[in-house]
Amino acid sequence: MKIKLLPILSSLILATIFTSCLKSDNKTIELSTDATVHAISIDTVFGKEVPLTIDQINNQIFNTDSLPVNADTIVNNILVKSIQTVGGMISRIGNDGKDTIFNYQVDSVDLSKPLKFKVYAMDHNYDREYTLTINVHKEDPDSLLWVNMNNSPQLNKGESFAVSLDDNIFIYDNKLQASTAKTPKAEQWNEIALSRLDEIQEIQNVLSSKNKLYMLADNTIFVSENGETWTNMQLGTNIQNLLVVTPDNTLMAIREGKFISKKEKDESWKEGSLVPTDFPTQRVSSAFYERNNSAILMGQPEEGESTLAWFSETGSTWSKMISTNVDKQCPYLEQPHVFYYDKKLYAFGAKYDAIYESLNGQDWNKVNKKVFLPKEFEDKKEEMCALTIDQNNYIWIYWNSNEVWRGRINKFGHIIQK
Repeated sequence: MKIKLLPILSSLILATIFTSCLKSDNKTIELSTDATVHAISIDTVFGKEVPLTIDQINNQIFNTDSLPVNADTIVNNILVKSIQTVGGMISRIGNDGKDTIFNYQVDSVDLSKPLKFKVYAMDHNYDREYTLTINVHKEDPDSLLWVNMNNSPQLNKGESFAVSLDDNIFIYDNKLQASTAKTPKAEQWNEIALSRLDEIQEIQNVLSSKNKLYMLADNTIFVSENGETWTNMQLGTNIQNLLVVTPDNTLMAIREGKFISKKEKDESWKEGSLVPTDFPTQRVSSAFYERNNSAILMGQPEEGESTLAWFSETGSTWSKMISTNVDKQCPYLEQPHVFYYDKKLYAFGAKYDAIYESLNGQDWNKVNKKVFLPKEFEDKKEEMCALTIDQNNYIWIYWNSNEVWRGRINKFGHIIQK
């Protein structure tokens, strides 16, 4: 039925009301001028209601929480269950700009694209055009998407270290070469000259807190607030291993065969227990597990043995985390990397063919869907890499063949866009 019939229908309504008025002592009836949508709903998607927001200022109707990525196969043929108005006519505006009566409870519509419709007031002198938009994720929010950045710093091909500070990524090699780039695009890498490290021969580790970088070089700890200028930290000498730096600048290390720890304002190290003979000290990767407020690390296991995580809350003592279920133990990982991401612990090794996840650092599972390493990594078994996570939840991996990759679980991009 074309919208040109609307005047006829409206006239019939008016005639009926007029006749009724003649029988009611000739009282004047004023028809409503309200052409507002007061509430609207569509059919369920995956069995769930879709809450809709009405922006009356801009005449827009939409869902603030986007539907799952595969919901487009449902919303492209769906019913509008109800449109609550004062009682006026409702028309649908086609691609040609023409109006037709919108029998929404019978005619399914394609909401994979914006739908325009018009509400007419009862007096037929006022109308209001609305646009209904159903937002659907274009990407699976739980999938990890990787991108080869196609540019990288040019450093030595030995061991390297990656850290992030504010909106900067820093890459250091063990021979004191360094480069930095701005996140999240890292369009240009700039070589930086490290100052106040003139007599240093080799970098052993670089770690970051929320506002500082810490470097272990020639068994001495240095600290920096910009990644370029470094200061010899007081009491930071004769350090065998710098294990972990927590977000609040607590240092966990090894000196003279004992665990030691130091908070930022402490004037001395707190000495802990002796380092066990099986504690990993080679190719150590560490993370701060915010879920449990504890430090986690992994090191190179013996050939064929499970890769065990060690944890500590203070840095004075460390404990092995061994699953009682053999099937839940993390398998042998050469050159393991462990990191905290999306409220979980993740780990992978130098085969680069699988990622393992854990909620407690003790029970591990191979990730079988949505979170994977790129297939290209499997060709890099002879290479070494360094990993860091920036403030936008991007995972950065630098290869000592001078290649940089960036990955992020899609939902973190959705959060930032909001």
